[in-house]
This record gives sequence, C-alpha cells and structure tokens, in this order.
Amino acid sequence: MPARRGWPIWMLLEQRLAQLEVVQRQREELAVERAQAQQQAQALQIQLQALTVKAQEEREAADIYQRAVEDRAHREVDRAREETKAGARLLKAMTQQLEQLQLRLEVKQDELSQAQQGAAAQQARADTLDAQLRLRGKATATKSSTRKKSVPQRSTVAPAVYPA
Repeated sequence: MPARRGWPIWMLLEQRLAQLEVVQRQREELAVERAQAQQQAQALQIQLQALTVKAQEEREAADIYQRAVEDRAHREVDRAREETKAGARLLKAMTQQLEQLQLRLEVKQDELSQAQQGAAAQQARADTLDAQLRLRGKATATKSSTRKKSVPQRSTVAPAVYPA
C-alpha cells in the first residue's frame, strides 16, 4: 500500500504493525487449527486402520465359517451318497436272495406236488391191494368154510407188502 500523503510514517508503520499482528494471530490460529486437524486426521487414520483390521478379521472368520459349513454339507452329501449306495447294494442282495428263495420255493413246490402225486398213486395202489385182499379174504373164507367141511388146508396167500 503506498504511503498516503499527509500521513506520517509512524502512522503507516503502526498500521502495518497492526496488520502484521492480525496476520500473525491468524497464522497462529491457523497453525493451531492445522495441528488439531493433523491430530484428528491421525486419530481417524488409526481408527480407519483398526476398522480395516477388524473388517479383515471378520471377513476371514466369515470365510472360515463358510468353508466349515460347506465342508459339513459336502460330508453330509457324501454320507448320504454312501448310505444310498449301501442301500442299493443291500436291496440288490436282498433281491437276489428273494429270487433264490423263490426258485427254491418253486423247486420245493414241484417236489411236493410230485410227492403228493406219488403218495396219491401209492394210496390208490394200497387201496386196490387192500380191496383185492379183502375180496380174496372173503373168497378164501368162503372156500375155507367149504373146505373145512372137506379138508383143512393152509392159505397160500402171501401177506401184502407195501413199498415205503
């Protein structure tokens, strides 16, 4: 600022000193504000770092938990598959056993049917032989009563033998 005419130099000097004091106070205030801002920035930086570390730890914990859940799910799926395979093997074995038992049943039923037919045939033969023996017995009894009057004779009829 150029010196004003008519103002003495000392007034100008005082004005300049007053301005300098104002500027120095402003500078000091700004320096304090700057220091406070730096402290706040440093505190925020520390807080940010702490939050970043915490977020990273939480992310890692979540990843570990997720992997554990996935591993458990995979184990469950594997166990279910193994149970299904074991069930299928058991079903196959049981089906084969059932088929074998059905075949054995059919064979035994055929054998039973043949045995029943054989028994029926043997029974029919036995009934026929029994009937024949009775007829012969009656005939021999009639003959024997007739023969008794004449000459006693022994019966020549052999006892019936039934096959076992």
